[in-house]
Amino acid sequence: GGNPPNFCETPKATLPVTDMGCEIYPEGLKSLLIWVNNTYHPKSLYITENGAGLHETWDGKSKTVADPRRVAYLKSHVRAAWEARESGVPLNGFFCWSFLDNFEWGYGYAKRFGIVYIDYPTKKRIPKESYFLWHDYATGKLKP
Repeated sequence: GGNPPNFCETPKATLPVTDMGCEIYPEGLKSLLIWVNNTYHPKSLYITENGAGLHETWDGKSKTVADPRRVAYLKSHVRAAWEARESGVPLNGFFCWSFLDNFEWGYGYAKRFGIVYIDYPTKKRIPKESYFLWHDYATGKLKP
């Protein structure tokens, strides 16, 4: 087995971060999946929560909310997971965090995680561009 890869050695200044200060490092996901597979030889793996706390706004009229940073985040992480799967990792599922914007314990409603925007005053739900990306992945219209 050995120890898991040490991703903390990467200088923070070289990596983009989410609005919560978390590094965006999809290569780390791939490396970790490969390490887990090589160390523990699981029959099956699932990524049960992957997403980014970001900030988006809605203009009050549009039928969608632009979230290009989340789209890029999801694309890069799905691609990294796919590459790990292609290398033999038995990855059988990848779940996006989260379907709806929600309450985050440390930040309240200040950070958004969902692929569907919630206008908190009205409770209206507006799909983000990442919602349509996830739809295309789920229906097979888009491959990693």
